[in-house]
Amino acid sequence: MRYLLLILSFLTFCQTSNAEYTAVDGDSLVRGDERIRLKGIDAPELYQECYDENKIAYNCGEESLEFLQNLMNKGEVRCKCQKRRDRYKRKLCECFVSTLSLNHEMVASGYAVSYKSKKFEQDEKSAQEHKYGIWRGKFMRPSIYRSLERAKGKGR
Repeated sequence: MRYLLLILSFLTFCQTSNAEYTAVDGDSLVRGDERIRLKGIDAPELYQECYDENKIAYNCGEESLEFLQNLMNKGEVRCKCQKRRDRYKRKLCECFVSTLSLNHEMVASGYAVSYKSKKFEQDEKSAQEHKYGIWRGKFMRPSIYRSLERAKGKGR
């Protein structure tokens, strides 16, 4: 009986552990006070606009966030993190739902681009070829968008 209670309490913990992770944009999560950056990818900034195939502006940053949230809602999120952190003191991680890499899926589905890593370059090329996500129209790479916003005094 004790073992059954132990197993049930462990399963309950596993099911609620997903609630610990919250997406804050298309490439960043938080868990409590811990900030996590999805390593090797760069998603549009939350208020960034892109243009669809008809040259109509839309908020691709919010669309990217929604796509990541939908992926996270499919199951328990687990992250494998490096010991080093980025310049904003965020953990650099690859996160998964079951065996699905969130990092890979964000790039392969066109809701992020490969960033400072060769690991997701092929996923980006495929998304571009198939015109998935932001590749269906025109967009500014998020790193360039951030640089321009900083130059205007609106950046991080």
